[in-house]
Amino acid sequence: MDQPPPPPAADPPPGGALPEEGSKAPWKSLMWVFILVGSVQLLCCTCCGGGLWIFFHKPAARHEMTPLERAAGAEAVQAGDMEQDYLDNAAHADSLYRGKFFRIAGIVSSKTRDSLGMTYVGLATSELNQPVVCIVGPQDAEAPKLKEGDQVIIAGTCDGYNINHVRVKDAFVVEVHPR
Repeated sequence: MDQPPPPPAADPPPGGALPEEGSKAPWKSLMWVFILVGSVQLLCCTCCGGGLWIFFHKPAARHEMTPLERAAGAEAVQAGDMEQDYLDNAAHADSLYRGKFFRIAGIVSSKTRDSLGMTYVGLATSELNQPVVCIVGPQDAEAPKLKEGDQVIIAGTCDGYNINHVRVKDAFVVEVHPR
């Protein structure tokens, strides 16, 4: 008997010969590389909290103002006017001054220094001589040199009315005009 003719041979794939049996397809190797790289990235972001993002996207450095630059932009007030506002209406004066930064002009009526190096400068205000007391830190080199009668401008934050005077904290000397 005659045998049927053998089936026609399959056309080879467009890239060439058929892959050998048991060999890996190239796309499977590439897939594992992508899975491995993605896992490492995910692990780094999870452990570092996105630290690389923060490192490469830092905000620009801000310019810190010097005390004199800050004082230049502050509102100016006379020590006598500030004192009078507190004597007239303390609640209203608090709304105007308390917690705000000012340049205060006046004449030095007293000066004392404590053991911590803080200088307490009294600015004369009226015949009652209830001064505006400015508390100047030890870092200010000008405060110890002040003398009674000097005209000064001192910048600081008003801390309100304290028993018999207006108190200004975190103060520093801006200008001195000796008598």
